[in-house]
Amino acid sequence: MTERYESRARVLCCALLVAGIAACEPGAGEGGPASSGRFVGDQVSFRLADGEASDFRFAGMECRVAHPLNSAVALCLVRAPGLPAGAVPVSGGVLAGQVEGVELSGTVGSDQASGTWRFEAACPDGTACVVDGVWTATRVADPVQPDATGDGGGHDVPVDVDAAPDSAVDGGPLGGEGDAIGPTPDVIVPEPTVPTSASAAQQEAATLLAEVRALIGLPMPEQIEGINAAAQAHAEYYVTHAAAYQSAGLSSHSENPDWAEGFTGESAGDRLKFQGVSAGNWAEVMAFSGTPKGAIDGWMDTLYHREPLVSPNLARWGFGLASAGTARAEVIDSINASTDAKGPAMWPVPNAVGVATRWNGFESPKPPLPPGESYPSGPVVTITFERLVSLKLSAASLNGPDGAAVAVQVQSPENDTYLDSTWALYAYSPLAAGTRYAVSFRGQVDGQEQTFDWSFTTK
Repeated sequence: MTERYESRARVLCCALLVAGIAACEPGAGEGGPASSGRFVGDQVSFRLADGEASDFRFAGMECRVAHPLNSAVALCLVRAPGLPAGAVPVSGGVLAGQVEGVELSGTVGSDQASGTWRFEAACPDGTACVVDGVWTATRVADPVQPDATGDGGGHDVPVDVDAAPDSAVDGGPLGGEGDAIGPTPDVIVPEPTVPTSASAAQQEAATLLAEVRALIGLPMPEQIEGINAAAQAHAEYYVTHAAAYQSAGLSSHSENPDWAEGFTGESAGDRLKFQGVSAGNWAEVMAFSGTPKGAIDGWMDTLYHREPLVSPNLARWGFGLASAGTARAEVIDSINASTDAKGPAMWPVPNAVGVATRWNGFESPKPPLPPGESYPSGPVVTITFERLVSLKLSAASLNGPDGAAVAVQVQSPENDTYLDSTWALYAYSPLAAGTRYAVSFRGQVDGQEQTFDWSFTTK
């Protein structure tokens, strides 16, 4: 994705996926030496890389003290965090350590891991509550990841159709489908956190993105001064050299050091570092509408550019907007990390009304349609999960009010390398106006069979 984004919208996570660690001793754990990758279990899941287990997920760890006269009443009930922060060393196939109050021990092999856990918490009266158990986990395959860019830190969303395969995505003349943030269920939109130096455009973009994040039920990440500076500098660089970009065929996400005016780095990762930001796993999307609303509405209409904005792992971000003559550019740079947000994020949101009936395919690269079909299509419907979870889509459908199936194109990381953690569908043709449609996705998420059903109504 972008370079590749792990956006295709993939920019996001290649750097988090570190290849194989050699175990200190042959035969460590069960089934051979410990292997890097994601291990998934009913109670304990984690990622193994570089000699440590991290990105834990805990389930069912509950410390409970029952009332002596009625066991159905709890005098104390404390649950371990579902997404704890921290890491545990793994040496010689042996895992041992503590993560947010949970002590873990066990062995990790090539395909299986197992051990014991112990959770201790303090009850309101000061007494200690202790519970323990055993855990097992199985190694699952990661989705195929795109090549990482330069320093392995990021990727951006794929760009121009004529650009090289590792370039990032531009949104084209976005915003043409109408108001992407149209009438929807009532939500409370929190005031976004922006730096005191934020421009009016950066503040407006934050308000618009906060509305999107509130609608999908995810927290709004903080807008960062240094990321604003990187995005703003690149927007200004693009419009300054717009003619050169067109003549040279350079990806809009890249900068050419030979075009010296305003140069701050060839890739978005380089430009973030120039502004003093630790780039980590970054993503970049661009549009050319001339306004924050045109850009964000346009990105939300698309498939690949939507994914980074609705990701549960969006942790920090910044926005830039510039114009010069007829050239315009809007840029979002974002950094992705493990967060407390779980998702998944559905768009259009459940019970949304006023959803556009069509999408003109204004995105590059353009999402596919089968032979004989052409844009406009129906609106893009997506469900986006946390990154680093293992996904396997089994079925997806769109049905009208009479229950009749609508012919749709279905995309997922399994058949679309531009997608990282999103399942998507869109009808071959525009939908009917004023009509309620039912969406269904079914598949495995970290090895667990799940079904996601919701509906929306077109305008």
